[in-house]
Amino acid sequence: MLKIGRSAITRKDGTARLTASISTNLRTIVLWFSVPEAQADCLTVGRADPFLLALLPAAMHGGHEIICEDPVSERLHYQLCNDLIPALASVGDWYQSIRVTAPTTNQPHPNQDAVGTGFSGGVDSLFTIYCHGTDSECPLTHIAVFNSGVFEGTHYRDGFATACGKAAQFGNETGLKTVFVDTNFVEVLPERFLDVYSFRNLSCALALQGLFSTYLLSSGHDAGNFHIDLHNAASFDPLTVFCAGTESLTFYNAGTEVKRWEKLNALSQWPVSYRWLHPCVYGYAGEKNCGHCKKCARDLTTLYALCALDLYNQVIDVKAYHHNIAARIGFVLANRGNHLYDETILLLQKRAIAIPSTAYVYEKQFRRFLMRNER
Repeated sequence: MLKIGRSAITRKDGTARLTASISTNLRTIVLWFSVPEAQADCLTVGRADPFLLALLPAAMHGGHEIICEDPVSERLHYQLCNDLIPALASVGDWYQSIRVTAPTTNQPHPNQDAVGTGFSGGVDSLFTIYCHGTDSECPLTHIAVFNSGVFEGTHYRDGFATACGKAAQFGNETGLKTVFVDTNFVEVLPERFLDVYSFRNLSCALALQGLFSTYLLSSGHDAGNFHIDLHNAASFDPLTVFCAGTESLTFYNAGTEVKRWEKLNALSQWPVSYRWLHPCVYGYAGEKNCGHCKKCARDLTTLYALCALDLYNQVIDVKAYHHNIAARIGFVLANRGNHLYDETILLLQKRAIAIPSTAYVYEKQFRRFLMRNER
């Protein structure tokens, strides 16, 4: 059994924390979401919603019934119990079917009618922002940075602080407001981030039901590649997003209608992206991409196939890419079978982009390396 105690707001050192005690048969911990004190009225006190969603993967993995002292939004409770939990429990044995026992409420939580999305500078993030300007049917008002586990290492909060600073710069440039949520997920929930990233990010948005009426989770996959891979939460984002909503907060999965290369093609028409695009595994938006990590190799090769790579010379070492083009394309070829890399290969073929013969030599080398890593 996993029990979520009543939530409360505590203030310390200029911050406001939304807290709840989490109890099992073995121990009791405190889970928290923190914002600057000036944004305390954005927090969702008196509801178990954010804690429930954040803890759902761990509870299902351990087969623990969840009991909530605070009410849960009726829509969220129904959709978790009748849609998400049964669907995930039906795939393999990683997650077990569990009960969620809680009082429910169908009363909307008062909010500021804000519309938000996460900001990272990645392809999916920037595409969502690009598509939801003032003339869209769902115009953004806020960008968010959530410290939900993506920042790694001993000094991961330094990474969070840097990302917040970059988001503030981007917000100033584009006229978007910012909101930052710190958590202690890394300390108390020892899970692989890619397994649970959407649960955690959506839980941070649920913690801000005093602010958001709409939140857009940027999709990492197009709708045609929907499937349930329990070790890649992005693969079933449309299901999670549908099930996480409440009477006061609507979630949308943004960008599922297009493929990744189409997102990059659209962004190449948006000059703001020339300074902010950062698909790189390393560093932060607005900084130079490394050019050789797995994401850079794929996305920079896509930009090369689109004849748009030179537009990004402020954040990409274009000369270095051309100097190492055979290796970069070879890495993409070595990842055949992954639909994101297959898109890039197909684009090279469709646009009749010449592939250096040495790229196929690199492909064999990278394939052997990837196979060794898998073993």
